[in-house]
This record gives sequence, structure tokens and C-alpha cells, in this order.
Amino acid sequence: MRKKILFALCIATVALTPIANAADVLACTLAGSSYHGWKSHRLNNGLIALQIVPQIGGRIVQFTLGKKEFLWVNPQLAGRLAPPSGLAPDRSWLNYGGDKLWPAPQGWDNASQWPGPPGAVLDGQPYAYKPLPKAVKPHYV
Repeated sequence: MRKKILFALCIATVALTPIANAADVLACTLAGSSYHGWKSHRLNNGLIALQIVPQIGGRIVQFTLGKKEFLWVNPQLAGRLAPPSGLAPDRSWLNYGGDKLWPAPQGWDNASQWPGPPGAVLDGQPYAYKPLPKAVKPHYV
């Protein structure tokens, strides 16, 4: 599911950006990579790239357009993995930066709101990464 969403982001960016040869950008690649000391997966279409790190809550740690990086990465936690608890030694939340799954609506006003930040299981535990078979066709909206 995540790969389909990420691929859709690649396609959406192509649709919004004037380029000389759209076919060159439509060819998205997914490859093992390294980002700030983490093992990552890089999804790239020649115009935008995403660095995904499953080991730290399955987050996208960087969104790059051309050479410009848009997401903040915590330099104190760069390359580090969460302990088994998913929390810092003082039981506080580990903010690696990047972007991640965030339940909503967040708030503390009533029982229908979710009090954040995310729990250690959702936000700090490793996620599994499994590429879809090449036979799976993308769906366009």
C-alpha cells in the first residue's frame, strides 16, 4: 500500500511540473540506500526522491525535489535506532524527524480525539518492508 502511495506521489509530481521529456521522469526506481547512517529505501523518479527508513517507525525521512531537501531530520538521532521499548531512556518520544503515520484527530478535548504523540509501537518500532511484484500495475486516479 505504501509503495502504491509513494508511486502515486511520483506520478503526481510529474503531472504538475513542466519538463522536456515526461517519459524520463515517469520511470520510478526503488533501490536500497543509506541516509544519515540509516539503511533506507530510495524511491526516485528523476525529479523527486523519497528516503524511507522502515527501522524507525516506517517513516519517510526525506522528500527531495531536485537537490532541495524538505524534511527536517534530528541530527542527534540520525543513524540511531529505537531501543526495544520504542522510547528514549527517560520514556519520552524519540523525534527522528521526517514524516510518518499520525492518527487523527489529535487533541485532548474529548474521548473522540486521539492524545498524541504516537505510541512507541506505532511510531518507534521497526516496520517490515516488502516490495510488490513487478507484475502489479499502478492505479491512477
